[in-house]
This record gives sequence, C-alpha cells and structure tokens, in this order.
Amino acid sequence: MKKSVRVLIVCLFLLMGIVAYRQVGFSPRTNTAPSIRPDQNIPVEITLEGEYVCLPHRDQSVPVTLECAFGMRADDGSYYALDAGAIPSSVMQVLPIGQRVRVSGLLVPIEQISTNTWQKYDIEGIMKVKTLEKM
Repeated sequence: MKKSVRVLIVCLFLLMGIVAYRQVGFSPRTNTAPSIRPDQNIPVEITLEGEYVCLPHRDQSVPVTLECAFGMRADDGSYYALDAGAIPSSVMQVLPIGQRVRVSGLLVPIEQISTNTWQKYDIEGIMKVKTLEKM
C-alpha cells in the first residue's frame, strides 16, 4: 500500500475516534443542563407580562429620591429589573412608565447577583431582555 493511502486511513481513524469521543460526552459542551425548572435558584428563560415601572426600594423608611431604576411589575405583583441592552435604545426611550409589556429573556434571581447595587430594590431578579413587546 502506498504511504499516502496509509496516512489517509490513519487520519480517517483519528477523525472517527474524535467524533466518537465527543458523542460519548467526554468533551466540554455548552447547554449541558438537562432541564431548568423555574423553582431552581439559577438563571432561567421566562416570559412575563406586566407594567413598565420605576422599581420600588426595599427600605421605605428612607427619603425618596428622584432616581428611577427601570423595571417591570409582573401581573403577580413581583418586580424585576430589566437589562434591555439587546433592545434598540430608540424603543426604550419612548417606552412610557405605566405601559403594559410582555418581556422574554433570561432571569437571574437576586440571590445570584454578585453586586450589592440591586439589593436596595424590592426585586425578584434581573431579566436580560431578548424581546420586549408593547401590549
């Protein structure tokens, strides 16, 4: 057998071995979580409907400032901060407080947030918005 044919056969066996190795699951992969339940304390994809609002502070005994951290009050009364970086700023600039919205994205529970910045707000978590629809 010619040397080039032997090299080709060896390369094919190596390629088949690599494919088999990856199929068995020994290599790192993304999205390895089998399924995510909303009651688990990890980020989860959700869709919420509610009202676009300024988020309320946890401590109501301190003086109120004019700041407005934008978020939403879901229909169940829970508040969520909105990370709308993926939404065009032209849409967000004309979205009035009080507007009914449907928001879909990745929810990060407040317990998973490493910064204390959001701890002053009475929120369930921060939603990284993928879609926002006026209702």
